[in-house]
Amino acid sequence: MRLLQSFVLLSLLSLFIFVSCESQLSSYLDSDTESQTSTTTSSGTSSASSDYSVNANSSASWAYSASSPVYELSSSINSLTITGLSANQTIFLAKTNPTSSAISASKTQYISDATNLTLTTAEESSSESSGSSGSSGSSAGTFTSPGSGGPGHSHYIPVLLSDSTLKVSSSRAATSTSLDIEQINPVAGSTSKSIYIDADSSLSSYKSSTATLQAIGEYCYVWVVDDLSSDEEPSEATISTVAQKFDEMYSLIRNIFGNESDKIFYKYENSDFTRSDMENLSDTGTMINIVIYDIGDDHDNNDESGVLGYFYAKDYYPNSEHLSTLSNVSYSSSDARIYSNEGKYFYIDAYYTQNETDMMLSTLAHEFQHMIDWGVKYMDQGLSTSTEFNEMLSMLCEDLMQEYLGISDSDSPKGRLPMFEQCYTDCGLEYRSSSTYLQILSYAANYAFGSWIAREFGGASVISEMSQNEYVDTQAIVNAVNEVKGTSYSIEDLLKMYACACIIQDADSTYYTWPTFNQSTSTNSYSSNYDYPLSAINLWNLQETLSEFYEEVSESSSSAYYKFDGPELYGYNAQKDIRPYGMTLIEAGSVSSSDSQVTLTFGNTSPSSNEKVYVIVD
Repeated sequence: MRLLQSFVLLSLLSLFIFVSCESQLSSYLDSDTESQTSTTTSSGTSSASSDYSVNANSSASWAYSASSPVYELSSSINSLTITGLSANQTIFLAKTNPTSSAISASKTQYISDATNLTLTTAEESSSESSGSSGSSGSSAGTFTSPGSGGPGHSHYIPVLLSDSTLKVSSSRAATSTSLDIEQINPVAGSTSKSIYIDADSSLSSYKSSTATLQAIGEYCYVWVVDDLSSDEEPSEATISTVAQKFDEMYSLIRNIFGNESDKIFYKYENSDFTRSDMENLSDTGTMINIVIYDIGDDHDNNDESGVLGYFYAKDYYPNSEHLSTLSNVSYSSSDARIYSNEGKYFYIDAYYTQNETDMMLSTLAHEFQHMIDWGVKYMDQGLSTSTEFNEMLSMLCEDLMQEYLGISDSDSPKGRLPMFEQCYTDCGLEYRSSSTYLQILSYAANYAFGSWIAREFGGASVISEMSQNEYVDTQAIVNAVNEVKGTSYSIEDLLKMYACACIIQDADSTYYTWPTFNQSTSTNSYSSNYDYPLSAINLWNLQETLSEFYEEVSESSSSAYYKFDGPELYGYNAQKDIRPYGMTLIEAGSVSSSDSQVTLTFGNTSPSSNEKVYVIVD
């Protein structure tokens, strides 16, 4: 079931094509638009005004042309007359939300009537966003996973660390100003040490287990916990492959994303942790430790946690014993740093390592990016990335490494796209964790946007820029695009183009070049032996490119959560909640006669000021 791993692993027009059409993109962003309710900051992000209802009571007209096929509808408009159309052309609506707060369905605009337009099937208005499976996003706790590598699997997202939980001891001072850490003697097959690992399926408690060093790479140590059962213990060949492939990817990934930190937090004094060279606290120095074990201690329960791997920044701090020795503070009883392994560590599940090896090789890239992000954004710049942005970067790291690892599309993050196509209205650029369904959809939604950004705006170049610039989250994305392309887009602009890329199949037009996923890109400017290729994505042909995955899903009870022939287009009068930085895509209908004029009547007389509505003609 390795093809289903794409839901488990917790993103670009080629440069030539984009340069040739950039003026067209700028043109359609600037023309045929009404007044806007948001401003663009100096960083290029959209700073929306507070949400309020607008009185939609005005009429407008638009002279459509093939060179400018997108019209931004002002929230004050309740009637739009379009001229210059031809019979059988299709009219779409894209409704986007360029803010960090959800827009309720009742405040979204919709078409109530039209002249000279054969309307698509009507959708009942809804006060809650829902996938076509019939389960609302907030209640889809019964989401099931087809196959052993199914989409119910994920990467563990550790809780945030906070120094506010440290307890100051007034009864004593630190007993030592430094530690004498003895480095391990690395001998594969015999060197062992105690390593803290999680002890339950919720990954909320820890235990110390003995692990043996089973492989030594140039940049990594591979440890295997000793008490694994025979059916989950990885073979020597698999362990060797883990070390070899990680070593091969190490420099390639750092070329794009930056370097993991060789510093570790040490003493706590003057209300902050000092930093020290890694080997002053870590017995494995600057080597990266890959620990293989039964994550969640759940193999006997059919791997119920579904977690493939994780990086936890707790290991960049002293453990409880060493903190007590060095400082006059202690951790609270719930602080995971008590169980720090003190060094560069990430963790992967033993069963999947042995039985879904391709999936786990991709996981190595995914988790290494998390370690790098911690170093580049937090330790070097004091920035905290959101879960959704960090996970997007890790999936883009997998994307860039796919060809190098020889992994099929079904085993890559591209396998997340069918869930995005069916369920995108339930998640924008955010991380939702109230159900398994929403957790997995969060990965799908953020990968979809990231994969389009990468293919539209410069491949490895834009990924590298947003990974290493001085911003986080949507601000990092916007600034990266503008830096690489010399543009001045806002997040509102990017969401507009993104929605178009999710609606229009034919990106090759004589008059207008649409934004699209369906283009490949590569660059060799970062490495002499690897071009960082990103293959084209045809959203309307996933049944073919993800054929193995399609066959499994079509026979499973979860089939309603996936779509393989393009993002779901709702009927002309559909109203859905629009999630933060999310969208709803509408197929309004087709022009019904040679009469070139269509009038759209809109039904919401008091829509949200934050909603952006675009009329698109193809």
